[in-house]
Amino acid sequence: MKRADEDQVVCACLQVTERQLRAAVEQAGVQSVRELMRATEAGTGCTACHHQLESCLTRWSRPGPAPCLAGPARDTYASPPA
Repeated sequence: MKRADEDQVVCACLQVTERQLRAAVEQAGVQSVRELMRATEAGTGCTACHHQLESCLTRWSRPGPAPCLAGPARDTYASPPA
């Protein structure tokens, strides 16, 4: 059965839905906001949805050891305005 919230848009700039984000996390094994952005393009516009992307990762990620950071924290999110 289709869940109504899966059609909810999380990234308004690029119209990325919860269904697309969940598929990236559960099926493609995405483990970071940066990977989620690469896989779905969510969060690459205005960056206002980054907290929601993090929440999606928390809800749908498989339990296990925390992934190692691939680089400095600044690589995880878009840089703040200068």
